[in-house]
Amino acid sequence: MLREPSVRVRETAGQLKERQSDWAYSKPVIILDILWNMAFVVMAVVVLGLSLEEKPSVPLRLWIWGYGLQCLFHGACVAVEYKIRNERRVEGLQSNEDPDLGLNSESGSEAEDSEDNVTEELNSGDETRVAKSLESANTMFSFLWWIIGFYWIIAKGQVLTHQAPKLYWLCVTFLALDVVFVFICFAVACLIGLAVCCCLPCIIAILYALTDRECCICLSAYEDGTELRELPCDHHFHCNCIDKWLYINATCPLCKFNILKGSEEV
Repeated sequence: MLREPSVRVRETAGQLKERQSDWAYSKPVIILDILWNMAFVVMAVVVLGLSLEEKPSVPLRLWIWGYGLQCLFHGACVAVEYKIRNERRVEGLQSNEDPDLGLNSESGSEAEDSEDNVTEELNSGDETRVAKSLESANTMFSFLWWIIGFYWIIAKGQVLTHQAPKLYWLCVTFLALDVVFVFICFAVACLIGLAVCCCLPCIIAILYALTDRECCICLSAYEDGTELRELPCDHHFHCNCIDKWLYINATCPLCKFNILKGSEEV
């Protein structure tokens, strides 16, 4: 099987995507996310307890309670999805450690075990989809809730500073932190995009350089003193390998350059 640089780039991209997903649902990130949301809940409860005498002209208390419930719901969804992913990871490690498990058992029991495994995978997949759907719905509701709170703060700002200063500044703090968080995420996404755009040519160049050090036919590295043969398309291979290849197919194994016609096949 030929391993061209483009194939390696796709494999590297897939590995990076998998690692990014694993990093996003790693234990430290999950704990930090839950603690961050719980901090909002604690702030909301404390300020609501200290502002019982305040009477705002708009239902700021309702908005704060809704904001706190969203934080609790988000933390629950993240914890459930982390638990499901962790269980899948443990099951995958166990299956890799015991690849020959059940070979000496009867065929009937093997079929039942396989059906049970399929059922468990389907159930875990359904749970993951439900958690993601609920999290997406919570995100949309949070956006609408943020707009409502922003409108109340802008429309009644001067009045609320006198009627309910504690509730007012708590709402302003929540809204401002949300904006800061969105800007941070946007900046990180831009930095990652720039890093990929700048580093991808270097990665491709490195992969091409690594490919030039081995024969793509036999997948063996070139050794000192080994006789190589270079084709008109500037690709080189072991003499024995390329001679056998050209005897069967008169095209370059990498770029499909036709040696006889002197053109590249489409």
